[in-house]
Amino acid sequence: MNYLIPEFTGMGDVIQQTPMIRAIHDVDKNAQIFVIGDNRWQGLNLIKDSDLITETYNVLERLGLELPDRYTNSDISDIYKKITRKEHDKVSSWLKNSNIDVFLQPQHCDVPAFVLSLINKVDCCTVYRHVDINDVEESKLLDRWKKKKKSIHVPVLKGRHDIDSNYDLLEAMVIEPFSRRYKTWISLPGDQVVLDRWQLLKNKYVCLQPGAANGAPTPKVWDPQNFVALASELMNQAGATVVLLGDQGDQESIISTHDWPPGVINTAGETTIDDLISLLKYGSCVIAHDSGIMHLANAIEVPLIALYGPTDFTATKPLGESSTILFSKTEAFAAMYRSTASEKKLAEEYPNYSAMAGITVSDVMQVVKKLL
Repeated sequence: MNYLIPEFTGMGDVIQQTPMIRAIHDVDKNAQIFVIGDNRWQGLNLIKDSDLITETYNVLERLGLELPDRYTNSDISDIYKKITRKEHDKVSSWLKNSNIDVFLQPQHCDVPAFVLSLINKVDCCTVYRHVDINDVEESKLLDRWKKKKKSIHVPVLKGRHDIDSNYDLLEAMVIEPFSRRYKTWISLPGDQVVLDRWQLLKNKYVCLQPGAANGAPTPKVWDPQNFVALASELMNQAGATVVLLGDQGDQESIISTHDWPPGVINTAGETTIDDLISLLKYGSCVIAHDSGIMHLANAIEVPLIALYGPTDFTATKPLGESSTILFSKTEAFAAMYRSTASEKKLAEEYPNYSAMAGITVSDVMQVVKKLL
């Protein structure tokens, strides 16, 4: 059968779906998997070269449209609202030619309204568990979509890991049993040559991610001053080279506004996705927030220390054997489970990095010393 999976989401969510993609081939040896998305935050690039995927359709690229250097999901929605009829028909033609039998709708994927409208017209089985709805128009489209005769709604279960939630989609439509494996993967291999650019030695440096969410306000960021202190201790006590990771937003909002110890190597805003993967792969340890970089490190199986605060660790925590999780058990940690408040709302309620105050530099160093 031919399967369609939407990937209008970032790196972490795409990575969390990779075990399901592998499992599709376990239950259907003749499976043809088509992926449609727009490569926001490099998500599509992580899997597009995989032998498990028949074709990846980057909507914006195929239509000759470009993402701005800095953007939010809202900015992308504005681009789609300007889609012309001709562009609409081009995507429709690709869907028809792909002969889709099954549309699998994973969680955390904000499918554009015009793509939903096209899928509504495809005579296929629709298996879904959740769709993020931003406006009334998308809500109307989803209502029509739910009424399709061949549709299966898989309930959203509280406390379920995202990998299991995506497996639930597949389990709802197949008879054959399959193994639930939790190893995530990416198709980009990384290249050791990248180390030469920053004069780094394999397994002789520690990667730090001081930012998250493209530099936007979020309660899940550890106080950058803690990262400054951590960098100093890593260099002075462990003799490690320290490498800072992040995008341009992290560089402008967090990294450039703090004084880092001499010798720290800052790559934020200077790396391609291939560079980032290479830096992660050949380092001795990665310290990161709940983010795309964290999920990348977990997929690559590099030793990882994941810093968790007011985000749902039951759904997103790294499950790799090389991963260690440190929790900031503050009031904000509990508040996230008591309400449906957004990260932005929690950032306002718990300012000045207070939501992550439950993790100390000493806590992190204790784990680092064991890893190094």
